[in-house]
Amino acid sequence: MKPTDSPQDYRPTMKTTAKILLPLLTAPLLLAASCSDEPSGQTSPDPGRYILFAPPALTLQSNSSRSLERSLSGDFTVYGYCAPQDIKNQAYISWGNAAASWNDKSGFVTPRVFSEQRVSAEGKYALAGGGLRAWESQSPYDEKGFKYSFIAHYPAGDGVFSMNKKMADGAVAAMGVPELTFTMPFSYASPLEMLDADLVPDAMVAAVFDLQKSGTAVKFRFGHLLSGFRFMVNNYTNLRLEIRRVELIGSFYRSAKVNFKTTTPEHSVGTDMYSGTYSLLDESQFVPAQGSAGDYLGASEANNNEGVTLKLLAGLNPDKLPDYDYLGSGIKLVMDYTLYEPGSTEPVHEYTNVTTNFLPGQPKAGVRYTVNLNYLGNEFVLVFLPETDVWEGDEDNDIIIN
Repeated sequence: MKPTDSPQDYRPTMKTTAKILLPLLTAPLLLAASCSDEPSGQTSPDPGRYILFAPPALTLQSNSSRSLERSLSGDFTVYGYCAPQDIKNQAYISWGNAAASWNDKSGFVTPRVFSEQRVSAEGKYALAGGGLRAWESQSPYDEKGFKYSFIAHYPAGDGVFSMNKKMADGAVAAMGVPELTFTMPFSYASPLEMLDADLVPDAMVAAVFDLQKSGTAVKFRFGHLLSGFRFMVNNYTNLRLEIRRVELIGSFYRSAKVNFKTTTPEHSVGTDMYSGTYSLLDESQFVPAQGSAGDYLGASEANNNEGVTLKLLAGLNPDKLPDYDYLGSGIKLVMDYTLYEPGSTEPVHEYTNVTTNFLPGQPKAGVRYTVNLNYLGNEFVLVFLPETDVWEGDEDNDIIIN
């Protein structure tokens, strides 16, 4: 095994040229549930002795895109790795290879440093139970040369994320290349089942590779797994438009995997899907002649008048198919609407179950798109635009998922 010289960090994002630096809190985070020695007689634990975590950052996709969340609003889960198991006798730890690089030892590691460890994202200490986790040490080896790797997902818990290798399964069973699976919180169901968009979290993944013990806290840069879509109606006719129903119906991609065999993780999207209907409108929305609705579909006080955002998993089109459906299969936008003369309440025309294909180009993870429903008099034309105002991010890196 050959050690490398510097730590690397991973976020599931495409390479971009955006470079925006925002001020971040610097107070290290403590484990929400702790697991080793507890410091005494000090106000702040020593990051030279204990493994601490700084408030994480989010990835800025590009200068013309918008992240789904400005910051992590809850705990995240961490898996931590250092010394691999012995190749010949997997029941033993190979401390002599603790200084090896991730690419050389990933097939033999176990998450013995952290396994399903919840970490608070609140930016303050939260001591509990048995205290903090100290950095590894094993005589006669030089612990300063040990190389650590950490994998994290947000939100915490096992509701939508699962890891293939856990210490709860035993050391030998826990050995091997980590692979994280994200699954949308819906069963396979049918197109008639109503889906609650609020159940889908803004799923994110992060990793730091080949980090050596230092006097600073570990800092993750999380990247989004999902793309966002919200909707705006524009009326290009001389009639007043009433939108009575808007639903997105079809079969959507359900799961994705991130394989951490190397410091360039591989991202794949499963072929399994869930079916159902997303409702985008609770009550009718009126659009003036030659005008815009002004509000996004489903805007309410509950969502800060930002409208309903659908967070969906985008496929990767590995075979470069020209007619690839990036969100699933057979996805349709279905609408009911009524037309009026300006100033009149008498309908001119009423339309029900008007259907159009929902086929965006390749969506980027971490970008929210405004889907403009442009009514031209005899049809709705859909235009997908990435939102241009920037929320919170951090400087981009050059790691790309294959």
